[in-house]
Amino acid sequence: MPEQQIGSGPRILADAAPEHDLLRTQYRAKNLGTVAPFEQRLLENAPKVEVAKVVDYLLERLQFQPQNEHWTTERDPLHELGTDEDDEEGFFRRGSSYIAKAIRERLKGRSEAASYGWGLVGDTEIEIFALRDDHYKGSIGTVVREKFDKALEDAEQYHRPLVLFTPSAGVRQEEGMLGLDAMNTMTPDLANFMKNTGLPVLLFSMNSYGGTPASIEGQASIRGGLAGTNRAFSGLRVAEIVYRDQELKPGFQAMEREYLSRRIHMLARNPDEILEWLQSFFKIYKNEPTDKFKAAKVSQMPIPEGRDGFHRTIKIGTRIGYDAVEALMPHNQRPTVTIEVPDITEEDPKAKKGDILYQRYRDIMYSAGRPDGELFINGIFTDVVPLSNYLIETKYLTDPRTEEATKKTIKRYHNVIASLGRFGNRTVGIIANQNSPVYYEGNPRIELIHSMPTDEDLSYVIEVLKFFESQGYPLVSFVNTPGADPTINPNLVSHSIEAVQNYPHLTATIVHGAHSSGGANATAPMQDWRAGTERSIFVVADPYAQATILNKGKTVTPAMVKEQLVKGRASAEDNYKLGKIDEIIPEHTNPYMTVREVGIALARHFERHVDKSPAQLAEHRKRIREKRTSVKVR
Repeated sequence: MPEQQIGSGPRILADAAPEHDLLRTQYRAKNLGTVAPFEQRLLENAPKVEVAKVVDYLLERLQFQPQNEHWTTERDPLHELGTDEDDEEGFFRRGSSYIAKAIRERLKGRSEAASYGWGLVGDTEIEIFALRDDHYKGSIGTVVREKFDKALEDAEQYHRPLVLFTPSAGVRQEEGMLGLDAMNTMTPDLANFMKNTGLPVLLFSMNSYGGTPASIEGQASIRGGLAGTNRAFSGLRVAEIVYRDQELKPGFQAMEREYLSRRIHMLARNPDEILEWLQSFFKIYKNEPTDKFKAAKVSQMPIPEGRDGFHRTIKIGTRIGYDAVEALMPHNQRPTVTIEVPDITEEDPKAKKGDILYQRYRDIMYSAGRPDGELFINGIFTDVVPLSNYLIETKYLTDPRTEEATKKTIKRYHNVIASLGRFGNRTVGIIANQNSPVYYEGNPRIELIHSMPTDEDLSYVIEVLKFFESQGYPLVSFVNTPGADPTINPNLVSHSIEAVQNYPHLTATIVHGAHSSGGANATAPMQDWRAGTERSIFVVADPYAQATILNKGKTVTPAMVKEQLVKGRASAEDNYKLGKIDEIIPEHTNPYMTVREVGIALARHFERHVDKSPAQLAEHRKRIREKRTSVKVR
């Protein structure tokens, strides 16, 4: 993170207590000060957007059929209620009446700040609710609320998924508490709609402020944003008033920042990518099998050709610019460099167990030749629908002796990614730990930034699992993490563990690296089937951290780590004997062969369990829980 320049603290009132200033400064410091070069380039590479034209384009492509477009604001509700008896112009008018302003807005060609109706994505009927930036800046008032209520009513009646486009200035100031209560009713109404119908609500936010992101947007099943736009709880002028003595970071409200903080799940770079994503989503989102599970032909999965010892390639960089959020849909991504990655080496069967486990640990930590979450997702499943992007970050490192600069490129994923995909004749929800590869120009070696989930990642997991559960998707989890971020909020770890371990539909967990600490427990269900690849390890904490704890006051050596891996029974073989995993999946030096083996094992698990009734699955889980937790006490 860049060093932040922070002054004495923001003030709302002139006589605000100093301790309040301090707390507010600490809590909001990330929005103050100067911008790091990386952040500046990220914002510079964002596209320029006119959201009113974007919404018009999206509605046209979705064959939008508007309903009740004539509904409009014809009365000043606050004036009629006698809110301002001495002013015939009504409440809060800036020199002209609310109705006069509403008429002027209508003369621009639109009757209100929202449209609703139905449209088509392929052959799927959807309900659309769109706020309109070219009328009252898309602000929410009583008529907008009525249109929203009718959209929910029609969506429920005709069983249509709901798609939201929400450019908005927030609550309409001229309607006072009536506008604020419109937001207060829309939010629970949307939540109840989702709960009662099980229908997905898909959001694409763009230039959305105030009550809009804080109400209906936050309830959406999946939240997307449009690059080059903004999303924030307050508009810029309000923030400047609150922080009037401070320098606000340029672009602190940018949608790119919302992506980095995971307040939105994914970022589309242009409206066509929104349409492409909707097409891919509605192609597979329904999970209504009419016959028994038919396994995917993963045993016939093609293995990419590669030269001996270098089977995997990693593509990195982007033609968008030095620092940018890469396109959401894989076929739109434009990497600039392809690196051949060496395979992992064969193990020496004659080596000591400690040496073997230590080498496995080092391979997990340092070898990019091992398959990662993304490789498993794209290798095993078809029709994959991404629910996250990745970021390209570029740095230049200068050698102080020669003053030569080396370009460092990071393909930076969030620590946990998610997708939908088809497995055989089932749609499944997928979550995966994901390392980020690092490439130094001119050096063929790839370094790894390890998946260590943060607060934002676990909030994302909880939200995505809620959506998967509502659609009845089986859950597949790919695990490889040395543990959660040490500064993580433990309450979120607890909530995430509850979400994954109580997931009601069929689950499958594949440990293909390290299963360690809360980072694994918070993303990896144990209740139906937990398998480990041959070289995976299972530890309470990162082995070096564990050795540090157990050898207090001593300098940790590789010998100590080896001893702890052996004594802690960290191998897949040990954990299979202990009943902690249900299957050991063969691993190969060629990562694509390992992906195939995992797919075959996953298909066997689905064939045994995916068609079980809830009662049968509950009985299976009871047996698994006893197997996982039983201990013989002497």
